[in-house]
Amino acid sequence: MKTARFEVLDQKEIERIHAASMEILAEVGIKVNYKKARQLFQDAGADVNEETLAVKIPEKIIRWAVEQAPKQFTIFGSDPDFQLEISPKQTAPV
Repeated sequence: MKTARFEVLDQKEIERIHAASMEILAEVGIKVNYKKARQLFQDAGADVNEETLAVKIPEKIIRWAVEQAPKQFTIFGSDPDFQLEISPKQTAPV
């Protein structure tokens, strides 16, 4: 099964959202309730506040994590015939 690809945002808008996201993660952070996860973030170099449970994640950690993610994967539906391959090589149907 192939899906159509369409662009909602232009490249400049995407870059703006990305920059804002990186700033929020680094300056405001996210709340992480699970202690072991906070420890993993801290071990990776994130700033962890144990009182507020806030974890501030620098962009270098996010870039590293993205590099670790698989380049492609398959989504399986409840219908055994439904399988959707997600990859950079994915093309729009004709």
